[in-house]
Amino acid sequence: MTPLRMNIFIKTLISGFLLTATWWAQAQMPQAPEVAARAYLLMDITANQVLASKDPDMTVEPASLTKLMTAYLVFDALKSRKLNLQQTLPVSERAWKMPGSRMFIDPKMQVPVEDLIKGMIVQSGNDATWPWRKVWGAASSALFSS
Repeated sequence: MTPLRMNIFIKTLISGFLLTATWWAQAQMPQAPEVAARAYLLMDITANQVLASKDPDMTVEPASLTKLMTAYLVFDALKSRKLNLQQTLPVSERAWKMPGSRMFIDPKMQVPVEDLIKGMIVQSGNDATWPWRKVWGAASSALFSS
């Protein structure tokens, strides 16, 4: 075989291998599982990549896992002294009207952090979870839909 034909043969072989490897990698990617939820979003935040979703832009009340993650952030803020238990937060009319489980907070009240924590964890109150959006602002978009 001449050097030119050998060069063409090797390039063709490598191209075929790369195409096969690409096809194989795509064939190995699992399909998103069927989840019994109205909406969900699974994201790898380190790669900024959506792994699976179903109606990710749908507005829904905070789920229990959202409340647990919110509680984690609240406890972290308490530990680092960015918040204290006596500090108060306003509760909006929108929070007051949240569907699902609630602690029935009056929207005219300033509620102590301690009471919001109890309402969020003990009563699983959506209205007690919603005010934390104001605390974390844009950073809370990963936990709450607007």
